[in-house]
Amino acid sequence: IFPQKTEAIKITQIENVSKKKAGIYGAVKFPGVYEYEAAHGTVQRHYYKHLKGEETSTNSVATIFAWTGALRKRGELDGISELVSFADMLEKATIKTIESGKMTKDLALITSLEDVTVLNSENFIKEIRKTLDELMK
Repeated sequence: IFPQKTEAIKITQIENVSKKKAGIYGAVKFPGVYEYEAAHGTVQRHYYKHLKGEETSTNSVATIFAWTGALRKRGELDGISELVSFADMLEKATIKTIESGKMTKDLALITSLEDVTVLNSENFIKEIRKTLDELMK
């Protein structure tokens, strides 16, 4: 039914080899159809904890990069350079926040940085926002 599907998936697999290590997938399932997904097994469990009012420390990086990938692609398709720039800036802010030592618990457990600040999910996103605001000045 979809003769181009196999070819599109092969191309996607080649393009995403490096991103798979980061848990970020951008897929082209059919010509002109793009999918960006954060493969993250703990999100559902943390979502249910959040609904109960419990604090979570979910690493939001894969979700942020899935969104930035989608925003960048939309900007490219529509010729909106400001949207592409915003996606790039949000990714830069996310990485800069982590490199400054502010991160979620799962990242703190594996980092080689010393004296890190462990943040819950909400505060981690707020720190990324602060960094983004600084970069956009």
